[in-house]
Amino acid sequence: MNTAINEATSWLEAHVGSQLLIQKGELDIGSRQKGDTDMVQLQLERLEIRRSKQADSDDYFASHEICLHGPGTIQADHGEAELPRHMYEIPLPGSLRASSQENRLQIATERALYIIQPHAQRQAPPMLH
Repeated sequence: MNTAINEATSWLEAHVGSQLLIQKGELDIGSRQKGDTDMVQLQLERLEIRRSKQADSDDYFASHEICLHGPGTIQADHGEAELPRHMYEIPLPGSLRASSQENRLQIATERALYIIQPHAQRQAPPMLH
């Protein structure tokens, strides 16, 4: 695994048992502009790194994915719903950057920017452009 995956998993492992707020901003390919934004609240019970060998619904391949297990909800353009299978997946296609601080983890992939923080913080950080 690369160092960015290691940094992300170390931060997440330190927050097992915590309520997390995950902000995902999709990037429009080519323009690097932010597209759709989802907000997820998740009670992190465990995590796993999986090797992925299949294309996702957008027909791109991710060599790895971070699977966050636990009950939660997702707020998207169409409203709020429970997380399917009590799991949230972060696909890690191609290049990847991760940076962490005590109360925040940022994962940037070719397709999306994820900002993860303990839910106790009242205000979500702004998405970077």
